Parts: sequence; structure tokens; C-alpha cells
Amino acid sequence: MNTLVLKNKFRSNATLLTNEFIDEHMPQANGEFIKVYLFLLRHIDNLDACISIPVIADCLNNTETDIIRAIKYWENQGLLTLDRDRDENIVNLEINPTPILNHKERRNTPAPSPEATPTSPIPFEPYKVKKSAEELKTVLHITELYLGKPISSTEAESIIYLYEDLDMSADLIEYLIGTCVDNGNKSIAYINKVAFDWHDKGIRTVKEAKVESRKYNKIYSTVLNAFGIVNRGLAKQEINYIDKWTNQYDFSVEVIEEACDRTIFHTSQPNFKYADSILKGWYKNSVSTLEDIVALDKQHDQETAAKKAIESKINGKSSKTARIAKGNYEKRGDFDYDSFAEEQIKARIAARRS
Repeated sequence: MNTLVLKNKFRSNATLLTNEFIDEHMPQANGEFIKVYLFLLRHIDNLDACISIPVIADCLNNTETDIIRAIKYWENQGLLTLDRDRDENIVNLEINPTPILNHKERRNTPAPSPEATPTSPIPFEPYKVKKSAEELKTVLHITELYLGKPISSTEAESIIYLYEDLDMSADLIEYLIGTCVDNGNKSIAYINKVAFDWHDKGIRTVKEAKVESRKYNKIYSTVLNAFGIVNRGLAKQEINYIDKWTNQYDFSVEVIEEACDRTIFHTSQPNFKYADSILKGWYKNSVSTLEDIVALDKQHDQETAAKKAIESKINGKSSKTARIAKGNYEKRGDFDYDSFAEEQIKARIAARRS
């Protein structure tokens, strides 16, 4: 009998997740916390890697503060064991196969089963969130100075969210609020809108924010000049229109200016709604440059000319038909109906006599 040679081409490329985690922990946990746990579980066997909080944040498209919060959550749940240095920096992390109970529960709990295999720890680059309560108080105080009033608890929570969750620096928040107030907007909702836009664009420093602000100031001034608006700033609704054109439609200053010029030409007044209808049409037609507008205009002219040609042809046929009908009518008008009727009557009388 020949010897069978067995070859295994299967290589495990999977992450093992316990049923206990799915049944007991997953239903109660925040979705972002679960993502962090799964990410750690995925890298637990990669002993050569040294994971850092910033790396995890980048991979999961999240803030470093959120990553820290998630890790602390799973530590409190007993699923993670953290090693810290003297400065409270996380330097080691270990995933526990079964939850480790707190010290009060441990006294009446038997030791873990020997079958539970401990996992290898994940080495961490030392990291500590550089945030302070004193700095946060300063940020809130500066906010009140800019807004010119005491802020409510809801407004304070919004600023705290920018500081802690979006990880914006105190200097960046101060510049953010100052810029919004200078543009005539003291609404926290608007400040948050700008903050989220900066965050999505990767703006993390005051220098980067200044570049973005100069871009917006140019757009605002361009619209004001194109519409001939003087001696006043932009109203909130007008700013919302411009933000829509730049953020949602992603149009350049030149394209927006062209729409404003056409608005003045057709309406003789600064009509933001009319300009928005123009830009909305360009957006639907994938316009992004002035050259695209020229091409779209040419296409529109060709379609209009073709349509007029068809209408002219139809109108020509209608005119010919009308002329024929008119001629027939005129011919009928030359016919002496009375004489014809009289002859018909005479013919019928003569027929009866005979």
C-alpha cells in the first residue's frame, strides 16, 4: 500500500471571540468600545508589534481620548489588565480569557480553571492624555468672553466635547470661537458645525485653521462683491448657503462667483436662492471648473437649437395645413348656396310633376 502524503494548505487567519463576550458583554457595550476590543484581540498574537494609542485611533478613525476611554471600560469589565508606570502611562496590556472580578468579588470566587490559557500581553508605547481640568476651565471662560454671556450647561458640554472627544487644543478652540464670532456667528451649533468640518478635514493646529479661514474669508468677500452687497456682513442663512456650496457641493471660488454673476444678470438683485438653484444644477451635472460650465452651456445651446428646429418644423406644417384649409374655405365662400338650393328645389318639383 502506498504511503499517503498529507498536505495542509489551510492557514488560520482568524480572531477567536468567546461566546461569553457575545452573550454577556457585547449587548451592554458601546459600539466604539467593541471595535477597540476586537482590534486588540486581533493583535494579541502579534508579539513583534508595539501598539500605541495614536495608531489604534488612526486605524479605527477615532480620537485618542475615545481609545483611552474604551480601554478603561474593558479594564473595569475585567476583560483587560493594564500595567502602568509611575506616571500612570499605559505600558502593557493583557486580554483576560475570562473576566477578572474586582477585589470584593474575588474573595468568594474560586480560582480560574487551569484550562483557561492566559494570553500574551500587548506592549504599549508609553502614552498619557495631556489634558487638564485647569486648562478646560480656561477654555470655558474664554468661550464666555467671546460670546459675551455666561454659557449654559448644554453649551459647556459642547465645548467639553470639542476639547476632550475631538481632542482639539485650547488654542485651536479659542481661534475657532473667535473666528466664528468675527464672522457674526455666536451660535454654539454653528461653532460645532465649523469644528466638525475642521476635524473631518484633518485640521489640528491653529496654523492649519488660519489657512482654512483665509479660504472662507475669500469666498465670503467674493460673494459680497459679486452681489454688490456693501455696508453689511452676511446673514446666517446666507452663510449657510455659502457653506453648502463649498462643503456639500465642493465648488471653487471661481465657480461660485460665476453663479452669483449670472444671478445678478437674470434677477438684477442678490438672490441667494436663485444662485443656489444654478449651483445645484451644476452639481447634478458634475460641474467642477469654469471649463465644465462652458461645455455645459454649449450642450444646452445645442439642445435648445435642436428643440427650436423641431418646433419650427412642426409650426411650418401647421401653417401649411392652415393655408390649405383657408383656401378650401375661401373656395367654399365663392359657391352660391342659395342658387344651388333653389335649383335643387326646382328639380324636385319637376320630378314630382312628371
